[in-house]
Amino acid sequence: MIAERLNEVREEIRQAAIRAGRMNTDVRLMAVTKGVSANRLVEAVQTGQFLFGENYVQEGCTKIEEVRRFLADDAVFSRIEWHFIGHLQTNKAKSVAGRFHCLETLDSLELASGLNRRCEAVGVRMNVLIQVNIGSDPGKSGISPANVQDFLQALQPFPNLFVRGFMTITPYSEDLNQVRLWYRALRHLRDRMQKEFNELQLTELSMGMSHDFPVAVEEGATIVRVGTAIFGARSK
Repeated sequence: MIAERLNEVREEIRQAAIRAGRMNTDVRLMAVTKGVSANRLVEAVQTGQFLFGENYVQEGCTKIEEVRRFLADDAVFSRIEWHFIGHLQTNKAKSVAGRFHCLETLDSLELASGLNRRCEAVGVRMNVLIQVNIGSDPGKSGISPANVQDFLQALQPFPNLFVRGFMTITPYSEDLNQVRLWYRALRHLRDRMQKEFNELQLTELSMGMSHDFPVAVEEGATIVRVGTAIFGARSK
């Protein structure tokens, strides 16, 4: 069932990319595994899925070790890319540094400073995405679009963090035309910031989830975060 659902999502990504005149290889599918057991994650790996997103520090760290044991093949395990996509408190930065390949939810200088220190301590450099509250939703985390340029400038003193682009979680809406406008706005913001900071490689746009990822692909997403459409409704 997981293999079938993954193939269905990949086909939807392909069709959306065609509609937008893009190559579907420009878009990476992230399987969101919040509440998904390690053995089901391994099943996804066995079908060729290697990019995963976790929302909670303890669950994610535990699952990474469980998957390592279940696979019993370091070559396969090393192909897995783990992204942290939940809200991260600064005091949990030590658990993320060295375990996850990318933090997609950077939204404060305090967190940036703490994560930079932890990365330095364990001898790693970490990719990060800036979370932007593109829909100005009071219930969502993220930097206001108006403050993104100043935030990017303030991140310059943190050499262990590589800013690779932007991530957003839009307000939930059944109106895909409104969702499209939010995603388009984030793409335009990324393009403007790339011109302002041409020394950076702001190539990533992580946007779109199970109910709207084809729209996100049409509007320039490079990563779509899909959980329910792959694993079904969560039990918790």
